[in-house]
Amino acid sequence: MEKYRLRLDARFAPSLVVTPQMRLAVKMLQMSNIELSEFLRQKTETNPFVQLETSGPSSALPSDTQGWRAEVEPTDPFAQVIAPVSLREHLMKQLMLMSSDPEKCLLGEVMIDALDPRGYFLPQAKSAVVEVANVSPEQVEALQREMQHFTPVGIFASSLEECFKLQLADSGVLTPAMLQIIDHLELFKNGQFGALQQLCHMDISEIRHCVQKLRTLAPYPAASFSTEPIWPRIPDLIAEDLGGGDWRITVNPETQPAICVDRTYYAEISARARAQEEQKFMRQNFSQALWFETVLQQRAATLVRVTREIVRQQEAFFEKGIHYLKPLCQRQIAEELDVHESTISRVVSSKSLWTPAGIFDLRLFFSSGVPDCGEENIVRTSRSVSARLRELIQKESPAAPLSDDQLATLLFQQDRIAIARRTVTKHRNTLRIPTATERYRTGQISQWESLHE
Repeated sequence: MEKYRLRLDARFAPSLVVTPQMRLAVKMLQMSNIELSEFLRQKTETNPFVQLETSGPSSALPSDTQGWRAEVEPTDPFAQVIAPVSLREHLMKQLMLMSSDPEKCLLGEVMIDALDPRGYFLPQAKSAVVEVANVSPEQVEALQREMQHFTPVGIFASSLEECFKLQLADSGVLTPAMLQIIDHLELFKNGQFGALQQLCHMDISEIRHCVQKLRTLAPYPAASFSTEPIWPRIPDLIAEDLGGGDWRITVNPETQPAICVDRTYYAEISARARAQEEQKFMRQNFSQALWFETVLQQRAATLVRVTREIVRQQEAFFEKGIHYLKPLCQRQIAEELDVHESTISRVVSSKSLWTPAGIFDLRLFFSSGVPDCGEENIVRTSRSVSARLRELIQKESPAAPLSDDQLATLLFQQDRIAIARRTVTKHRNTLRIPTATERYRTGQISQWESLHE
């Protein structure tokens, strides 16, 4: 009977009609909490029945939010909407352009938030990032060197001396003479040019030229953006670890917009309305106010539901650190929650999540990776595989460097990561690590030089 089944012509098949209200609901889902609050504030100016409820300062974030982060918050959450591009936004754009690897971007985001108001990445900040992100100091230092190529020039320097060196190197004038002056920067700052001349063995004209160049440099790379401290972001959502693998996900009440529909005022005004146009205006605006109230409730429920699933999928990351970031695509979340993939895309757009390890953009939890054959069936990100390869090579004997075949074997034996030799070669080349033969030759040369010093 199958061949006799009636088939509907596509022209007569039912289709979904997208109404203006549906488009607006989708747009509201995509907005961040602060963007949505500004949008609703504008609606209160045209709709007499919509009142925007604003929450004052509260302790919405868990008490351990601060940690190594600054213990201050902006007094006006809308300042971030109308203000010029902040240093943080400027650096985040460069970070996203530099790498599409979510693990690298997450670590970079933590490091950006650890900058001091001058734009320096101090040693104590590095130690805090190592602890919070559960990564090695070498990983932080390597990424710091990469981000020192960002603008403003001098950003991510660990000291004033390093800040000057970065600026001079960028201009192509980091000469041996300039390096000597910077190494004795205290004398320069105190105006002791005679002592500077003696220590650096340079004539006064050369000293004067170097000093003039140093005076053109910016001691504080962040100064061109703002003289105010770098405020931490106010997150859209909060993830609290309750222990035992349980997490509480909530929309941050400090940024979650809420409206109050004035039903009493509507009853009073509509009762006095006589003209048909007035009555129509009242009904339309009151209906719109009720619709906004419903959409806000649905939006909050969707944000929590999607974020809870992201946290569940990335539980190892939250418990063990950045090396355990799991490759994840938006389709997986959509299938798990039985929603359209575009819904997940809109939820993660422009949203940030507070976690015990810091505040992260939700989109950074999505990536690709390689399979892990361990009993826990973990999937490792490419970044964590690269980091593990670097560790193995750093620990190898200079007299017997590990070949790519041996590295692939060790990855499987020690970490239960099954990848082919050619994949190891690809990761090694990305890390700009020479072949085993080249590393052996370099080791032999270094050993010869040390014997003849």
